[in-house]
Amino acid sequence: MTLPAWFCRFFLQKTLIFGVFWGTASIQFAAEPVEILSIPPQPVEELPFSEELTSEPPWKSMVVPPLEEELYNHGGTHLYRPFECHPFEYHESVRNHSHPSCKSNTCDICSDHSSHSKCLRLPEWFKEQQPFTGKVPFLGSGPICLSELHWPGKYGFHWEPRFVGSGSYQLFGLAFEDGDQRTDGIGHQLLVDLDLQLTGTERAHVQFRPLGKENSGGSLYQLNDPEGYNDNSTLIPDRYWIEGELFSLAKGLGMDPFAVRDINGVIGKFPMFLHNGYLLNDDLTGLILSKNNWYAPPLSNLNAQFFYAFDDVDAYQDSSADLVGTHLSADYQGDFIEATYAYVSNQDRGGLDRQYAALSYTKFVGRWTFAGRGMFQWGERQGNGAGQLFVLESNFTQVLTCGCLYQLGVKKTVTYCNGFVATEGWDSISGGNFDRLRSALEVNPLIRLSRQRNPDDTAGVVLGSQLFRHHKDESIIPEFVYESPQGDSVFGLGLRYFRKLSPQCFLELRGVKTFSEETDYRREGAFTGLSYLF
Repeated sequence: MTLPAWFCRFFLQKTLIFGVFWGTASIQFAAEPVEILSIPPQPVEELPFSEELTSEPPWKSMVVPPLEEELYNHGGTHLYRPFECHPFEYHESVRNHSHPSCKSNTCDICSDHSSHSKCLRLPEWFKEQQPFTGKVPFLGSGPICLSELHWPGKYGFHWEPRFVGSGSYQLFGLAFEDGDQRTDGIGHQLLVDLDLQLTGTERAHVQFRPLGKENSGGSLYQLNDPEGYNDNSTLIPDRYWIEGELFSLAKGLGMDPFAVRDINGVIGKFPMFLHNGYLLNDDLTGLILSKNNWYAPPLSNLNAQFFYAFDDVDAYQDSSADLVGTHLSADYQGDFIEATYAYVSNQDRGGLDRQYAALSYTKFVGRWTFAGRGMFQWGERQGNGAGQLFVLESNFTQVLTCGCLYQLGVKKTVTYCNGFVATEGWDSISGGNFDRLRSALEVNPLIRLSRQRNPDDTAGVVLGSQLFRHHKDESIIPEFVYESPQGDSVFGLGLRYFRKLSPQCFLELRGVKTFSEETDYRREGAFTGLSYLF
């Protein structure tokens, strides 16, 4: 073999061996884990090597829009709507009519946007009023604090103790005349609400009215004759009850997993409200058992309640009574149905025992709501006998975008019209849970029917509207009433006004005036109250 041929052969062999070795090393190196560095995107223009290393990423030089504009475009507008109307300095494309939907220089969209203010409705430092809490915050976002205590059993649910205390204090003035009786005075009212929650379904609740026992409405210094201080103070709580759920209480006791366990119970002195308060609105001492989510097609969300009260049933003025009954509520194709049967037993005279049956049907038709209610009473042999009450309710919710009311700051209205017919002898089960000072200023005759006996056939109609101003911080409720008790005509005008002065303080005004040829039906008065929440 010649020298050139040998040299060429040697060079090819060495080159092939070196290539195989280099490829193997490259594969092994690629299989090793390496750290991936985040390299900022390259700028559009070529920069020298030294300048490229010192340049900042584009996101560091980005200009963030003002908070007002960000909230206006992307969320939070229901909380941060403007309070005053000043030219809005953002959205130049809208103000200059450059958006696609604008066809003229006077379009509604542009005029609406340009009237917004750059001032936020709520300041950035605003914090919603929170009640006094212990152990765990009222609406905390941290982890759940479990206690070492738990319900009986090895696997009983642990407690999550949380205490919440809240209440209100009100100063008020009253000037009222009903027939030949007049009451003028200055008073105050205090509410204290204490709640101790052990788990998500078990709690103990106590409510005090230290200045207004037995729904009196507060203690009052009367300025007219007889002048003096009407002391309604007490340290006895008005409401106190405990509640729980069977599954939560007995889960650790090894119950049958197929047994019905979602049964809720309440025992103590608790408020009860049936059929919009027309049948029952009172604080009762007894117990309630309820079972939710019964499966009964075509009904859904069927809830069955059994209640028994052995004290504080104000069905009779001069004697005590027992109350037992059942209440059913369910949804049917988007509508709401309620049905009740109750038996009231007089503990002194059996001839005054009564039976009640009630049926309510509520239907939702767009922004309209209609409710028909029929209540029946029978079985009283020694009293006024049987009686009935029929009520037809309707209301219409409207969000305003223009018009005279909109220019006055009214953005939402709820207009209602209620008609009723009551026969002689109708009496609600128990209607003592009323603030007597403030309910005297109610022009609605249905309020009086739900707390006192009806002496004769009567019928009436109530027409009113609730006007919300300044994003529901202010509410005005004018009412007009016509009633015909015992064949006499009674016309009435009522006005209620609520104004939120601060996150903790609000103003309440009430006024009533009725017109009738009979002096017994004439009423007029005014009420002013300033309340502070804590």
